[in-house]
Amino acid sequence: MNSQTKLDDSELSIHFKNVTKWRSYTLDHPVLDQLNWKLEGAGVHALLGPNGAGKSTTLQILLGLMIPDQGEISVLNFDPLSARQYLSAKLGYVPDSPPLYPMLTVEEYLKYTFELRINENELGKTQFQKKWASQLAKVCDVLQLGPWLKSKCAILSYGMKGRVALAQGFIHDPLIVIMDEPTKGLDPESLVMVRKFFVEEKQSKILLYCTHHLRDLPLMSDSVSILAKGKIIYQSKMNAVEKGIDFETLYIDTVKNYENTLHS
Repeated sequence: MNSQTKLDDSELSIHFKNVTKWRSYTLDHPVLDQLNWKLEGAGVHALLGPNGAGKSTTLQILLGLMIPDQGEISVLNFDPLSARQYLSAKLGYVPDSPPLYPMLTVEEYLKYTFELRINENELGKTQFQKKWASQLAKVCDVLQLGPWLKSKCAILSYGMKGRVALAQGFIHDPLIVIMDEPTKGLDPESLVMVRKFFVEEKQSKILLYCTHHLRDLPLMSDSVSILAKGKIIYQSKMNAVEKGIDFETLYIDTVKNYENTLHS
């Protein structure tokens, strides 16, 4: 189902090396503090952290929307700032508050976001239309959007808006999809759909998402990283984590112990 050429782990990667980002309004502590973090290979990766840990800043830097003050970033072996145009077709983004256009239908909105990422002149009209039809069919099938394609975004429920937001992040078949709270507000049925979608898409993509719903981690994630005070303080593959562990306890204890070391 995926038209992308499969990359090896060294190519399908995200690297942060000594990345520092200061707040514009204070110099007491950086948002990101010499951050070193590496994700390699396809899979679903969860990024956890308390409010103010630097999660949103990390995502914005990955997307090329924010410039770090120090350090190096590599996305698919490219600098996200200098290769922003190239990476726009390779990256998908699902914000926590989806910017849906109320007067567009679901299909019109998805077509609009597809056209923002895929250049018809470069791909050719025939291949462009073929890719669009294929991708629309795929996201509609898994996320069950078919009955809503002709509906205005304005009339959608909160949960349905979440599904459409998820669809626009995947509609152009990117290699990396960055998501901020993609399961927030979803009902149980929608949550099952998202899990199924992740399982299908993770075979050839990096799916990176931020969440506060720790109980979903074993069902949704292949690895987990914890960010606190601008640093990665914990990173592990899910299959290396002790079976039956309470992730809420693991998370709280890890953050608390790290903060205690800063004050000792």
